[in-house]
Amino acid sequence: MNFHYSETAILLFTLTVLSSLLIVGCSHQAVRPELESRKFSRDIGLAGCEVSVPLSRDEVLNFADKLGAPNLGSSAEWAEATSLVESGDHMRHVYCPRNTNNFFGVFRGSSVLFKFGSFIYD
Repeated sequence: MNFHYSETAILLFTLTVLSSLLIVGCSHQAVRPELESRKFSRDIGLAGCEVSVPLSRDEVLNFADKLGAPNLGSSAEWAEATSLVESGDHMRHVYCPRNTNNFFGVFRGSSVLFKFGSFIYD
């Protein structure tokens, strides 16, 4: 009888730990946008950096809010960035761990046309 109780306790403990890890993993994934490949980053001159897939304006503002910049949408930087965007341009987030560059950019082709919303990670 004690053996059955031990199996149940171990099973419940294991399920609890796995559930916790799943929740933590999902919450971390939700914070960052999807990333382009490392090859893409190298090809556009940002080797070693994490470059997001193209983001909509709402996605940029939502991610900026999560990074601690809830007022980006009312900033002069945002006004300038949105005024520069032409058909075919994309906004992306860039994070370079080596030099701690962390910004949003307006990309035209393989060039960063304008950097805005810079952040510092502690």
